[in-house]
Parts: sequence; C-alpha cells; structure tokens
Amino acid sequence: MPCSCVHSEKENYLAAADHKTDKDRENNPVLDKPKRGFPDILALLGASILIVTLGIGSFFLADNHHIDLIWPILAWISAGFFAGIGWDYRREFKSAAFTSFFLAWLVLHSLVFVLVLGYLSWLYYVLAVPLELFVFYASASLLFGLKPPGQR
Repeated sequence: MPCSCVHSEKENYLAAADHKTDKDRENNPVLDKPKRGFPDILALLGASILIVTLGIGSFFLADNHHIDLIWPILAWISAGFFAGIGWDYRREFKSAAFTSFFLAWLVLHSLVFVLVLGYLSWLYYVLAVPLELFVFYASASLLFGLKPPGQR
C-alpha cells in the first residue's frame, strides 16, 4: 500500500518551481539565489578539505588498526550512495517506513559491493549497479508510490 505523504503548499510550489519561467522566478523572493560569493566559496573549500581529511584519516586509521582496506572503501561508497540517491528522496525521510527501507537498501548495496568485488571484478560491479538502482527505484515506486527523480 503506497505511503501517503502530505506536503505543505510551499513545498509543492517549490517542487514545481523547476517548471516556472524566469519571469516568475524574478518575482518570487523564495526562489531568489543568495548572493554570498566569498562565504560560499570559503564553505565549499572547507567542506572539500574536511572530506579529504576524513578520507585520508579513515584509511590511515584502518591501516593502524590492521583493518582490511575494503571497509573504509565500503563506508565511503555507502556514504556516496546515501548522499547521491538519498538526496532525491530527502523529503521522504520523515516517514519511518521509508527511512527503514532506505537503510535496508544501503546495507543491500554494501553487500552487493563487497560480494561482487570480492568474487568477481569491477566490470561486473559496473554492470550490477544499474540493475541494483533499477530494483531500488522500482521498489520505492511500488512500496511508497514514489516516482524516480527524473519523473517528479
């Protein structure tokens, strides 16, 4: 049974804002882009330095504690999967059922990564990811009535 998610009128307007014309965008203060050039660049630089530091630190920590290097790689791929795919469904994380579904899928994605790379090769992983994502989007559509990001 699809999950009925109720969004406020403002959220629905923002979701449909991509289809508005530039003239409508100019008249709407909600859709105006902030004009904070230097602070935004500074924040982007700080975030990139943080990511690089965390990435190097995770491999250094794994090496010091004699942990197989597949685990930091798995953690970073899972974080990328969460950020990339989860961003499209960020409004749905208010639902405990969808959050549970997404976390279960994250574990499944990690298992596919480890098993395919452990027993096969990168080529098979590249072939397995589109199939895995198709199953994810189809499951989200069937279970929760959500459309894939390109069709929203």
